[in-house]
Amino acid sequence: PPARGFADTSMTDVAGEADVTRVLLYRHFDSKEALYRAVLDRVVELLHDTWQNLDHTDTPGTAMRAHLVVARIDPDGYRLLWHHAETEPAFAAYAHEIRALLEAMADERVGAAIKPDLRSWAAAMLVSTIVESVLTWLAHGDPLHDEQFIATSGHGLVRMVDGWSEG
Repeated sequence: PPARGFADTSMTDVAGEADVTRVLLYRHFDSKEALYRAVLDRVVELLHDTWQNLDHTDTPGTAMRAHLVVARIDPDGYRLLWHHAETEPAFAAYAHEIRALLEAMADERVGAAIKPDLRSWAAAMLVSTIVESVLTWLAHGDPLHDEQFIATSGHGLVRMVDGWSEG
């Protein structure tokens, strides 16, 4: 369970949560690290595939949508990537690499509209805002209102970028 952290969670714990035997778990994963990495890789692959398959005419809404789709498919994996992996020594570099990649994508999409001295910060802020908004929506939002969340959040992101471009 993520609440106990990587070091304090055993493969026996994981097998119990998944309602499978340790033997079955070890047939698929050589180690706890391999299992953790597989979960992170799956979330990143889902984000990539979802992003590739969406209409990009509304970039802020598209980013929110991609993240929310993935978070709905694998909420625990999404939380693991964005809240837990960054604090685990064995996975922090991986999590930071994924965050840096998304920040570069955000900068590519909106960086030209932002004052130069704010570009790096703004890209990081956009990624953080998207991730934290989706995590909060997962915890408190109604799935029946996901479209409203995406639209409202997308408009909010546009206003943030507009604010950073004014001077």
